[in-house]
Amino acid sequence: MFSFLFPNMKIRSTKKELMDFEDCDTEKLIKTVAQFRLLNMLFSSSNSLINKYIFTDIKKRKISEVNFLDIGAGGCDIPIWFLKKCKKIGIKASITCIDSDERITEYAIKVCKNFPDIKVIHGNAFDLKLHGKFDYIFTNHFLHHIDDQSIPSLLSIISESCNNVMVLNDLKRSNLAYFGYTLFTALFIKKSFAFYDGRLSIQKGFTKHELTNHIQKSKAKLFVKQHLPARLCVVGKT
Repeated sequence: MFSFLFPNMKIRSTKKELMDFEDCDTEKLIKTVAQFRLLNMLFSSSNSLINKYIFTDIKKRKISEVNFLDIGAGGCDIPIWFLKKCKKIGIKASITCIDSDERITEYAIKVCKNFPDIKVIHGNAFDLKLHGKFDYIFTNHFLHHIDDQSIPSLLSIISESCNNVMVLNDLKRSNLAYFGYTLFTALFIKKSFAFYDGRLSIQKGFTKHELTNHIQKSKAKLFVKQHLPARLCVVGKT
């Protein structure tokens, strides 16, 4: 029971999440992606990070139009929120959402059908050069899906594709976060991969030292910031 609630967090897990298998159950996959909206709203701090780093920069530069990219966008709840806020403050936004799973992409296209300023494409983050440059790039809980050997090159690719600010929000390995997430999802999240994958995601999260080492191996000028609850954010500014 102790190891179930408090696993060893000294070493980053390399296990593959259920939703990352190509033959995983499609119904559970889409259910999981749909549940991200609630989980992101409660736990990810994505909106506050975008406000702090991206909207602050937009205001500083006095920009009236933005080109925004969300990598691993899932069900596009964050891009939709971003678009609505841009409209509220009078900013014209063109948003691109990339996901490597075609089933998720198909679902996201349906979710965004009433938002013509959001383009959803099936693609790979390592092929960003095919899509040109973006003013702002954001990822949420995406980096921990990448193996350690590939992270430095990915950081370089994302940095080279960004004109202004990039914000890569991800998980910090934490027994407290693991315990809290286990209790919440056991009680409220059903019929999806969220319970198993979310707990594994925390085990696949990072320490600040690990992310700093990845940055040093990359060609990018980035820094790591810690945020509540149990989040590490890689930020780059031009």
